[in-house]
Amino acid sequence: MSDVPDIEPVIAALMARLQADLSAAIDAVNLEVTDGTLLEQPQQIVDHVPPIEVLLAFPTVAVAEGIGRWADDTGWESTGVHEVSIVCFLQASDQQTLVRQLRRMRRAILRTVMDGRVLEDAEDPSRNRAWGVMLRQIAPGPTLGDLQASSVVSWMSWVRIVIDCRSDSEWP
Repeated sequence: MSDVPDIEPVIAALMARLQADLSAAIDAVNLEVTDGTLLEQPQQIVDHVPPIEVLLAFPTVAVAEGIGRWADDTGWESTGVHEVSIVCFLQASDQQTLVRQLRRMRRAILRTVMDGRVLEDAEDPSRNRAWGVMLRQIAPGPTLGDLQASSVVSWMSWVRIVIDCRSDSEWP
């Protein structure tokens, strides 16, 4: 009997893709806009979603696993479908800038994650750790203000991108 398709190699491949390619996607998005609102490069890319209370570096990009299921099981090999979330936390001095940055960061992340609709193995890019990458959902977070006595000093929010991808149990 084969092993159950594991999400850890999928997360590792997604982390490698974000670390290698997100910077260039952000640069490309910044070249496309002319309103003066630019994206900053991520301060950190992590493989878990930290509690909001401990976030000190913005933008922070976080990867988290979601629901997993088997797409098929033939008895000696199986295909797993993994739900993965990429969450980007941003902070800005005003709401309009924050909203524009969230939209643009979403675009940069989607370009990075959906490229080729596969996630290559970090050790051997000629092999795929996940295939059939599909956008499942985009969910904005609420806009939160950091209040001082007389005014809001900074605004913070996040965008969550949920993808599905497939992996095989017989991946050597």
